[in-house]
Formats: sequence, structure tokens, C-alpha cells
Amino acid sequence: MLIGNLFVLILALVPAGLVLLPSLWVSSHFFSGHPAAIAVATMPAVFTLGMEVWLAIKALGAQFDRLDISNELDIVEFA
Repeated sequence: MLIGNLFVLILALVPAGLVLLPSLWVSSHFFSGHPAAIAVATMPAVFTLGMEVWLAIKALGAQFDRLDISNELDIVEFA
């Protein structure tokens, strides 16, 4: 379970990391030496993670809406 959670976390962080690297370069170029450079650079990565969460909620929500719990109990045999 731990390995599966780490694998999913790594997969989720790869796109955010790919967005973070260019934004760090751009923000350090324009805000050289200012502490706000890190805050400005993380905004695209935070937006990317937010969009991933939103898409996952939409995809999982559609699957949960299709699930009918009243039909799921028919296959369980009680002793």
C-alpha cells in the first residue's frame, strides 16, 4: 500500500515539477534576489496540482455516480 501511494504521488508531482523548473528560471531572472521569486515561481505548479485534483474529482465522481450500491449487495451471500 505504501509503495502504491508513493508511486501515485510521484506520478502526480511530475507534471508540477516540469512546470516548476521553467517558472523558477523565469522568476529568478525577473525577481533576482527577492524573496517573492519563490512564491511567484510556485504559482504555476500549484495551479497544475489543483487542476490534477479537479480532473481526478471529476473522473472519480462520474464513476461513483454510476455505482449503484443497492445492486452491489445482490452478489453477497449471507450465511
